[in-house]
Amino acid sequence: MNIVVSFENSIPASRADAEQFVNNAAALARAGHSVELLLPRTSNRQGDVRDVVMRYYEVDGPLRVRELPAWHGNHVAMQILQALRVVNDAAVRKADFVYTRNFATLTAAIAARRPVLFEHFRPWGDQYPPMQPYFRGVARRPEFLGMILHSEFAARSYREIGIPDALLCTCHNGFEPKRMEPVLGKDAARAQLGLTGARPLVVYSGRMNEKKGLDVVLAMARAMPETRFLLVGSTGEGSVETQAKTLENVSVAPWQTFSGVAPYLYAADVLLVPPSASPLADHGNTVLPIKLFGYLAAGRPIFAGDTPDVRELLVHGETAFLVEPGKVDAAVRGLRTLLASPDLMQRLGDGAATRARTLTWDARAARITRFVEGRLRDVGPRAIGPFPWGRFAARSRDWAREMAERGSFRPAPVGEPTAPSTSRAITEP
Repeated sequence: MNIVVSFENSIPASRADAEQFVNNAAALARAGHSVELLLPRTSNRQGDVRDVVMRYYEVDGPLRVRELPAWHGNHVAMQILQALRVVNDAAVRKADFVYTRNFATLTAAIAARRPVLFEHFRPWGDQYPPMQPYFRGVARRPEFLGMILHSEFAARSYREIGIPDALLCTCHNGFEPKRMEPVLGKDAARAQLGLTGARPLVVYSGRMNEKKGLDVVLAMARAMPETRFLLVGSTGEGSVETQAKTLENVSVAPWQTFSGVAPYLYAADVLLVPPSASPLADHGNTVLPIKLFGYLAAGRPIFAGDTPDVRELLVHGETAFLVEPGKVDAAVRGLRTLLASPDLMQRLGDGAATRARTLTWDARAARITRFVEGRLRDVGPRAIGPFPWGRFAARSRDWAREMAERGSFRPAPVGEPTAPSTSRAITEP
């Protein structure tokens, strides 16, 4: 297939959306497709754009990269201008389809009658209910090939408003095996990083702000002086870093290159996803976090909150230890239980490594290929399911009322957590 992948923000950048999209594009190119990545031009770029992108994201393959003229005076205006340039680009006119995660490009492609594949991680219709009719309108158009969702949690929200399964593909993200090399034992990784001490080591890797639930992690650290917490990914002196300085058992490491994260993961006794409901339910910007795939590949036990998205990858007692999110006391008890059981930690680490084997970017590209090939063959009429008008009106009204009360534009809460799953019983020692 001849694919044009459009990304509407300037890169390289450390954001997860850029990392995800570049890795996905490179994997599609390695799968044998002709893939060109279109980017807005950065005025201060030094060096060849393809070389810069490939080196920064540590990807390989026959991916082509090209920049289009861009206006950087306003972020939204830049994205709209980029969308219009993309759909009128000569390469797009010749492509089988344009692949995007941007609403402006999706809308422009349909208006220009260009086949388009849309990808996203958000359950947009749940978080912003007034958008539901937009997605139903898009789904009716023959130019719309379908939607790639990062989780079944997100896919379900589109299914519930009548978009048929044939247009939805749940494709979990992945990891790049080369970034995890060389594989290190715990002692070797700690020696490489200069980590000493006998206390158990719990590692978090990712963005360091309170939207990621790190307030819960810091509260856990205060209650567990017998355990070391290492937070990897600092980009400055924010509130998390300031609070961490007051805790003797919390250390902070700076933002790492993608492969540079691996030694920290290998050094851990336990890898931590903050057991907080807030990133998913309140902020909505973290759905099945991309760090989970590297965590699984590292083969270390994972400790996380039992949220609906995480539950798609992590199984309590098999690949992870899951606790009720947002409950610091429960998290402390659970983490102490895990650290006190070497056999359990070994079992969870082995289970995580086994689960990771099918979660590479190349495996994801193969799934996307099968889905799109089927969509390109499906040229018949499409039926859209019934629309739940009553629920739509109620959710939209509640969302608008909350926006007015808060005075800010925020997603509606989604994904109320349920009780932890118990595929294998774990009891206090």
